[in-house]
Formats: sequence, C-alpha cells, structure tokens
Amino acid sequence: MRIAAISYDRIKHQAFPLLVTLLGISVVSFFTVLSHLNYRFTSHHKQMVYSIQNIKYQLDNSHLSLEEYLHRESKDDKKAHSNILSSLATVHTLLHGGTINGFHYDPEYNDAEITGYLDDIRRQLELLKPLTLSLTLSAPGFSQDIYHGLYASALRSANSLDAYISKKFLTMHERYVMIEYALLVSVLLFFVFVILYLRSLRHEMLQSQRLSHIDTLTQAANFRAYYTSLNKLLELQKEQRQTFSIIMFDIDDFKHINDTYGHNTGDKVLIDLVALVQQNIRADDHLFRVGGEEFIILSKNSDIRSATAMAQRVRNTIQRELRTIRDHKITISIGVCESMPEDTTEKLYKRVDDLLYVSKKNGKNMVTSELDTGA
Repeated sequence: MRIAAISYDRIKHQAFPLLVTLLGISVVSFFTVLSHLNYRFTSHHKQMVYSIQNIKYQLDNSHLSLEEYLHRESKDDKKAHSNILSSLATVHTLLHGGTINGFHYDPEYNDAEITGYLDDIRRQLELLKPLTLSLTLSAPGFSQDIYHGLYASALRSANSLDAYISKKFLTMHERYVMIEYALLVSVLLFFVFVILYLRSLRHEMLQSQRLSHIDTLTQAANFRAYYTSLNKLLELQKEQRQTFSIIMFDIDDFKHINDTYGHNTGDKVLIDLVALVQQNIRADDHLFRVGGEEFIILSKNSDIRSATAMAQRVRNTIQRELRTIRDHKITISIGVCESMPEDTTEKLYKRVDDLLYVSKKNGKNMVTSELDTGA
C-alpha cells in the first residue's frame, strides 16, 4: 500500500503540469476558434446588412426613375431597369455566394428564414424586371398599379429581412458574449484551482519535509534534523562566535527493559521520557533522538556550566518522575561539552560520546561534563 501511495503521488505531481499545459492550450484554442467564428459571423452580418440596404436603395432608385420617366421629368427609360438588374445581382450573390463590397460572402450562414426572404425578393424582382424594359414602358397596356404592387411587396420583404437579420445578429452576439464570459469564468476558476492545488502541494511538501525530520515513535526530532541543526550552529559559531553546548544521554540498561517487559513497554518508556525532557529544557534547546535509546540536546547560547546544570535537572526529573514501569526506577547517563572554534560535526559528536561513556563506566545515572574531566 505504501508503494502504491508513493506511485500515485508521483503520477499526480508529474501529470499535473501536463494537465495544466493541455488545458491552457485547449483554452487558448477555444478562444481563438470562438473569436474567429465571432469575426466571421460579424463580417457576414455586416455584408448582409450592406446588401439589404443596397437592394432597398436600388429599389427606391428604380421606383423614382420610373416615376420621373412616366411624368416626363426624365427621358432616361433604362435607369429603372438597370437598378432592378443590380438588385437581382446582389440577391444572387447572397443566395449563391460571391464578392460584396470587396469581401467574399459565404451563403452557408444563411438559414431557412434568410433564404426564404431572399427567394421572395428574387421572385418579385424577376417580375419587376420585364416591367421596367423600355418597350414595356412604352406599351399602351402598361399598368403602373402592377408595378407599384410588386415594388411595395419587394420592399416589404427587404425590410422584413433587414429586421430579421438585426434580431438574429443581436441574439447570436449575446450568445457569443455569454460563451466568452462563461469561458472566462471557467478560466478564472481553473486558475483558482491551480493556485489552491499548488498551495496544497507546497503544504504537502513542507509536511513531508517536516515528517522526514521527525522520529515517528517519540515525535522528537530525528538524527537528520540533528545533523542539520548542528551544522547551522557550527556556521553561526564561525560567523558570529556564538558558542553552544551539546548534551548526550541514553537510558541505562534499556536492553534489560525490552527483554524483561517487552518492546511495547520499551517504546512507551521512550515516549514518556521525551515528554518529560521537553518539559524541562528551554525553548531555544532542541531534543533529538539519534539512536535506539540515545538522545542529544543542542543548547544554543549556553556555556558548559549552564548546560551541565540543565543536564543534572533532566537526570533528576527522569529518575524521580519517569514511572512508566511500576516499581522500576529508570535512569539515564549523560555527557556534556561546549563547542569550540575548531569543532566539526564528527569531532563534537566524538567528544560528547566519550563523556557519556565515562558516565556509563563510572556507574551510570550520572552527568559527566568537560568540567569534570578538565578538558
């Protein structure tokens, strides 16, 4: 299960950047496609509106030219017919595609309503076309009423198409805007998710880092944390000439406790011991479990005398208050030394370990410091 959890976390952390990248590309692509479609639709609308206005303008011109000719205000009998032909050409382009005002018009955007209106206009213009020929206008049976009726019908169809196009554009434009807003909100929510995920990931990493420096049984800092802290103190000593003290202790006859009372009891002894020690050291002092029953206290800004006094206090507290096993006195042996400018992690560890050995050798349950050995 542990391997599966590690594999899952690894896959999750490796897949997330790829997922973010793919989603980012998808969002950009969607925005691009949406903008392109919106641009094409807007261009289509502008071309359609321009064309309808042009048809209406040409119809009006045709009507005006015809009236002028019939009332003898103009001798041009071809102008009305020419305007009808121009209107028919525009309708043909809207139905079948072509160039309008320098832009290509694509009829694929025409829906059934648009096509229906355009067919109505086309039929009416086809009927108007022969009525505006010179021969027709000169014929005795020419009916102005028929012409006016067809003209009015074609103009109504053009106005209806104009109104429909405007309404459709407004509806489609609102849809595009809503989609863009929805997409924008989705992007913002996605980035909020990314930020929250990254914060969660950072928390997990910090938690993992913290746990890697904690002894899982006693919750004291472990040897890795000790090594890191000791190196920092040695650096401070070099840079700012701040000395510190190191206290090493272990539980006397701990193997006998495990063998006699069992490992569960031995674990409980370690847990209770750490709790007691933590209560009897300063906030600037740090306790580390560096071995099975071996512990170290790093005492910042503490000389050998104050560190020795602290060690004696800890030893007395353990002897007096650690009652994990009824009717069994638990004691510890301690070594104490103060850092020196030439110290390294190895030298300092050896010095304090040698002092702990002296305490063991001299009967256990005691503190041995450099004050005692004259070092």
